[in-house]
Amino acid sequence: MVAVDDDVAIALVDGNGDGAELEMEYWFKEDGKWRAGQSGGHGPLDSLSTSRWDAGPMVCAVGPAVPGNVFRIRYEGTVHECRANQFGVWAFIRKVEHMDFKHPLPEILDEDEDAARARRQMEEKMEVVRQRVRAKIRQMGNPPTG
Repeated sequence: MVAVDDDVAIALVDGNGDGAELEMEYWFKEDGKWRAGQSGGHGPLDSLSTSRWDAGPMVCAVGPAVPGNVFRIRYEGTVHECRANQFGVWAFIRKVEHMDFKHPLPEILDEDEDAARARRQMEEKMEVVRQRVRAKIRQMGNPPTG
């Protein structure tokens, strides 16, 4: 699954086709050519859940759906339709203009209540981790003197 907006993209890739481990890859277009950015494991296909996040120069969301079905996302007042591929995965990406790390996240419109509750709980846990990382970065940016 690939989602593109302007000169940023994400790809959710099953490298060997067995669904055991998906990789999330960020891509950036410079001088008319795409170059790979950061990548990392995203878990197995059969336990993919809806997630959304702020990735600095972009906001992203991915999730499962029936192959061919449309999943709706609202971002900055506009509803976007994301069609699930043949493996039942949809993706959304939007380029943002500043590196704030507090961009509004895409709003998931087609999500049942149990999935929404599980996603919110995961997001709350991740926010605690982000706050700890920010505090550590601030601490490293101001080394002790003397």
